[in-house]
Amino acid sequence: MNKKTNLSANFVYNKIKGYIEGPNFANSVWTDKKLGYLYDGINNVQGDNPSIEVLLYNYAYMNILPELSDLEYDIYDFNISGDYKIKDNLKLSLGYMMSVVKDKKGYVYGDEDGKVHTVTASITYNF
Repeated sequence: MNKKTNLSANFVYNKIKGYIEGPNFANSVWTDKKLGYLYDGINNVQGDNPSIEVLLYNYAYMNILPELSDLEYDIYDFNISGDYKIKDNLKLSLGYMMSVVKDKKGYVYGDEDGKVHTVTASITYNF
């Protein structure tokens, strides 16, 4: 390259893993008889039976978190950029980046493989 141009490129690889052990909540049902949904120990039911409690939330539902948190991604980034010095105080810059994500284990939303292409351009003027 000459004094007016500059070119650079890089490649980055990231391996990301995540896992949460626990929580291990017991079947603990929070209730409030003032609400309209009643809980008979099996199903939410409608009605006004004082022997049936109202289900607000059961913390045992959170026991599925370890399964949902078992994550593994590979991310590949490729970046190339260049500058062209138009004048001593004026420079044009262009860049391109491609990111590729490989999802090794699906998450709540399914397989999250994909690509992202980013193009940048800028003009720098030094006063």
